Amino acid sequence: MPKKTVVKTTKSKSKPVAAAKKAAAKNSVKETYSKTYTNMFQAYKAFWKRGFTEWAGTSSRSEYWWSCLVNWLILICGLIILKLLGGLPIISTVIQICFLIFVLASIVPMISIKVRRLHDIGFSAWWILLLLFVGIFTSLGFVFSVLGLAFGVVLFVCFVTPTKFDGNPYHKNNKYAAKKAAAKNSVKETYSKTYTNMFQAYKAFWKRGFTEWAGTSSRSEYWWTYLVNFLLILVFGPVLFLALDVENGLLFVVTLGLVILYALAAVIPWISLFVRRLHDSGKSAWWLLLYLVYLIPELYSNLLILVVSIIFLIFMLLPTKKENNPYHKNNK
Repeated sequence: MPKKTVVKTTKSKSKPVAAAKKAAAKNSVKETYSKTYTNMFQAYKAFWKRGFTEWAGTSSRSEYWWSCLVNWLILICGLIILKLLGGLPIISTVIQICFLIFVLASIVPMISIKVRRLHDIGFSAWWILLLLFVGIFTSLGFVFSVLGLAFGVVLFVCFVTPTKFDGNPYHKNNKYAAKKAAAKNSVKETYSKTYTNMFQAYKAFWKRGFTEWAGTSSRSEYWWTYLVNFLLILVFGPVLFLALDVENGLLFVVTLGLVILYALAAVIPWISLFVRRLHDSGKSAWWLLLYLVYLIPELYSNLLILVVSIIFLIFMLLPTKKENNPYHKNNK
């Protein structure tokens, strides 16, 4: 009798354990899919939390449209407050500055979530260029406006399309799959590091800029750095014009001094990054001598300068050359 009771208890205990394992195995396949949000504030928190660091992953429809709704509400409230308090010069200036800071700060996260939303339906991020065509064509007349509207409709359809689960390679790039991806890609350590985080790439720009010239830099490292510097121009440029507009000499001098100091400090890291990007595509740093055409006054504004600029743009867009590239071994 005691033996029979022992057998029964072990069987009864093994059933829920087996059921739990089966349920875990069933749900594990969905771990890397886009998260569905039913809470507007959680989705907006993810909008800022993932906006600067996660570009290779995916975002669900709920994450995208909740974030759009909150941003629209903030902009509408800002316009209403500006309309009501616009008669007070100081308050109006403060609101406009806050409004500008918010818009500039949300540019990168907004592009990031659009990229992830395209990834979520299995589309490449290059489809985001349709936004550029929408802006260009709508400003060229009625015929082109129709074409721009068509591109806008295509993007809208993309953003309302449900998640593509099967055969979607982008889901594995979500952060919870990062450890597996890192282990899988550990054999590529000697190659140029690919960055999905804008701040890490910008940190590498300064960290490597004065000491590493013989190594290589990936496209992501170069273009993330380019984007950060462009955003800094967008921030400091309006501040300079605002200081001139309100005739604030101290603000103008301080801002201009910071811009000059930053530009001088960034010269060497920029040249270093340029050299490493050339190395990454298998090119010698001697190609930089083509920029000497800018020093010849007679050729300034000439077609030759345009040709040189296009050549270097192509070089900066070239992918990493992995085979027969002697420069990779120089990475620290």
